[in-house]
Amino acid sequence: MARWLSFFAEYNFVVHYKPGKNNILVDALSRRPDYDPRTVLGRQVIDDDDEDDDRCAVFIASGINLTNVSPEVDLRGEIVAAYADDAVYADILAYLRAPSDETLGALSRNTRNQIGRYHLDGDMLCYNIVRCSSSRRAQR
Repeated sequence: MARWLSFFAEYNFVVHYKPGKNNILVDALSRRPDYDPRTVLGRQVIDDDDEDDDRCAVFIASGINLTNVSPEVDLRGEIVAAYADDAVYADILAYLRAPSDETLGALSRNTRNQIGRYHLDGDMLCYNIVRCSSSRRAQR
């Protein structure tokens, strides 16, 4: 909803309310009497310029109130803390933090073959994905 509000904030537009009985293309919003601006205080009701005898309220979009939400949980910190409980990733982290033959030997053979794809970004363990490209394929 915030995305649409910021999108509409770029435009100056006027909204004309038409009651459901005068609106050919009625929808759920035009049928709700509590959305009729003529019955709500604090809105200016003026005559409209068309040939109908109805009165309509004019609204001008002048500003939007947005809320900035910040997460309370440090997801990155929780992921890093969870590495200690994971046997596979704890060994990979031990090797990447202090590379040696001993820490490399603690890894499984499959993990040793793929250890070049892992790297640390701060304390976060990252895995490099190699995408196949046409230039790497053998030409026949």
